[in-house]
Amino acid sequence: MSITNLGSRVREIELIPTPKSCWPRTPPTMRTRHSQSCFVETRSLADTGAILATRRLRSPGDPQAWAAHLAVVEGETIGDVQFETDRMRFLGRTRDSDAACHGPGSPLSNTVGAVLDPIFSLRVHVRVPPQTTARIAFWTLIAPPATQRLVL
Repeated sequence: MSITNLGSRVREIELIPTPKSCWPRTPPTMRTRHSQSCFVETRSLADTGAILATRRLRSPGDPQAWAAHLAVVEGETIGDVQFETDRMRFLGRTRDSDAACHGPGSPLSNTVGAVLDPIFSLRVHVRVPPQTTARIAFWTLIAPPATQRLVL
């Protein structure tokens, strides 16, 4: 997305797009919502602001797949990228005003690990000077099951 400031003063904007489901797909014999989401583990890469997800292996012969989500910003960012990997923390227990996604400045939890209902959600805060454009690309990447384990 591109954000152009046609005004005469600096604008600061928080971007938090709709969260994405993040579990890497499982083999057809295991495709139930329960088996896909209950075995997902997330982690973050602090140097890039990316979040990763993989389906935990239930047996040594299971194929391992990975997914990642990150934001690439052409322009000035304010602070670090925030993230959420737990849908209930993001939306709140009853999808009301206690949700992390509501209200500017309410921080996302930045927690990772095994989550019951995993998502990818990023919050980016950008500063757009007068008469300039900031560009932000949100990327979701999926790697097919590999024959070798990926070590990060």
